[in-house]
This record gives sequence, structure tokens and C-alpha cells, in this order.
Amino acid sequence: MPPSKRPRHPLRLTMAVVALAAAAGWSIARIHHLTTSATLQTLPAWNLTQGEQEADSNEVSPAQVEQYLAVYKAMQRDRRLTVEQAAAAQHLTVAQFRDIEARIERDGVLRERVRRELLKTAQEKSNALKLKPQSAPSPAKP
Repeated sequence: MPPSKRPRHPLRLTMAVVALAAAAGWSIARIHHLTTSATLQTLPAWNLTQGEQEADSNEVSPAQVEQYLAVYKAMQRDRRLTVEQAAAAQHLTVAQFRDIEARIERDGVLRERVRRELLKTAQEKSNALKLKPQSAPSPAKP
């Protein structure tokens, strides 16, 4: 009969498993302590992956695009308006407006769509301001 293949030192194996379990338990307890400490509460939540956060921070909602366009259109209508005044009319701070602007600039398709819309508005205003052609003066008869 072949000899049995039982571990020769079951006490050592048991001690190694207990030590591993204790280390794992200590690590979990330490992580739990860190997540509930005040120092971590001041940091941003990391419930999303970095790629998802970047995608979310780069997206511009349709409402934000409309606010952005409204600010520029207001400044096109009244050249005396400042960015602060036009943004405030849309319930935006200048920082929020500039953030939307930066995100629009990073999105090539959206940037071109916004530019076309603003150009169209500017051209409509320009056409409205053009003077109607006047009839030529009649030649003086001697």
C-alpha cells in the first residue's frame, strides 16, 4: 500500500490559514475605518470610474447649450451687455458659463452646431439692419 498523502504538519497549515484570515480581517477593518473617517469625507466620491467621470464632465446637456446660446444671442442683440449680465439673466455665474463654453469647445460636432446657430442669428440681424435700396435720383431737367 502506498503511503497516504496527508499533510505532515496540519498545525502549521491551520496557523497559516488563521494568520491569513486575520490579515484579511484587519485589512477590511482598516479600509472601513478610512472610508468613515473625516479625512475621506472631504474627498470626492469615487463611485464612478475615471473614464465615466471624464465623460460626464465633458457632456453638455441640451438645456446648457440653450443657456449658452441665449447668453451669446443676448450679447449680439445688445452690445452693451457684459458676460456677467448676460449670464446672470440665464441664472449662470461667469464660471459656470465658461465651464459650459469649455465643454462645448472640446466637442467638435457640438462646437460647429453652436457656431452655425450664432452665425445664423448674426446674419439675420445684419440683414434686418441693411438699408432698403433707394431709388436713383431723377436727373435734373435744364
